[in-house]
Amino acid sequence: MRKVLGGVVTAVWIRKVLRPARFKGSHRGEADVILGMIALVVVTLLGWHAARIAAGLNEWPAPASFLSNWVSGAIPAPRFSERFFVWAHVVVILTFLAYLPYSKHLHIATAAFNVYFSRTRRRGRLDVHGVAAAREDVGHVVEHLRQALNPGGGIARRSRLALRTNRSRSIRRWRIEHNSEAPSCR
Repeated sequence: MRKVLGGVVTAVWIRKVLRPARFKGSHRGEADVILGMIALVVVTLLGWHAARIAAGLNEWPAPASFLSNWVSGAIPAPRFSERFFVWAHVVVILTFLAYLPYSKHLHIATAAFNVYFSRTRRRGRLDVHGVAAAREDVGHVVEHLRQALNPGGGIARRSRLALRTNRSRSIRRWRIEHNSEAPSCR
C-alpha cells in the first residue's frame, strides 16, 4: 500500500509540479481522475485493514502491516468502520471498472488478455493448421509472379527457382520438427 501511494504521489508531483515537456497537450484531467481512483482504492483498503485491526478481526499479526496498525488507533466505532470501508472499497473498484472502458486507460484492463493471447513463437513461422492455407497462398504468389514478370526472362526463372527452393526448405524444416510427412505443395 505504501509503495502504491508513494507512486501516486510521485506521479502527481511529476504532472503538477515538474510538468515535463512530454505531458504538454496531453489529457491531464483524465490522468488525474485515474490517479485519484487508484489512490482511493488503496486508501479504502488501508481503512478496511485498520478497522479490522481495531476491531480485533484481523487474521494476521497487527505488526505485519504497520501502516494499518498505526492508523487503527484513530478508527472510531471499529465494527461500523470496518463495514463502511469494505463497501467503500467495493464501490470505488466498481466505479473504477465502469469508468475504465470510456477512458484512454483501457489498456490497464486489457493488458492481461493481450499477454495471454500474444504469440511467443518467432514471427513468420507457420502453424500446423496453416500449412494448407500457406500452400494455396504460395500458388497465388507463383501465379502473380508469372503474370507480373516476363515468363521467358531470367528474372522470372530465378524467382520461380527461389520460391521452389524456399518452399522445399520450409517443408524439410517442418518434416524435421514434426517427424512426419508434410503435405505436398505440388
